[in-house]
Amino acid sequence: MLTDVQYGNKDPWHARHYRDSVQKLNECVIDLNRKNPEFVILDGMRVGPGALGTEQVNWLCALLKQAAVNKGKVICFCHFALMVEWGKPLITDASEVIRTATETGTLIAWFSGHNHRGGYFFANGIHNVTIRGMVEANPNAYALIEIRPDGLQEIGIGTEPSRELPFGKLAK
Repeated sequence: MLTDVQYGNKDPWHARHYRDSVQKLNECVIDLNRKNPEFVILDGMRVGPGALGTEQVNWLCALLKQAAVNKGKVICFCHFALMVEWGKPLITDASEVIRTATETGTLIAWFSGHNHRGGYFFANGIHNVTIRGMVEANPNAYALIEIRPDGLQEIGIGTEPSRELPFGKLAK
């Protein structure tokens, strides 16, 4: 979901092996059919690169508020990061999402791609995990996410590191 599958038929370029992306993606998709936490896949190109657009922002904020009523949790997946280490959103219209997520405490993790080096940042109770780029990984880079009562366990595969992501606390 986080890979640039739109480039799936593109010839290799430097260290990027685009034609392998779809096969690599198939290796890492297991199950997204859950209700708590609820998995949300967002379109970060809806109104331009790094923009969710008003309709999607409003929908996500409403979902986060409803999750609070239901005592649920939400995990988001988007090509672009919600926040990065220096605290600046990569999603250009992220301020309302960050405000609502902070107020409700329901957004527990945001998984993204875009930055092929990968990364991790914890802020406002949200684990911001950027998975390393599959197109440059040898042999691959992805993670399995194990859901536990007290948090998430990122099990890194290939060049992606493993992390413990406890709810409301910095990763170990």
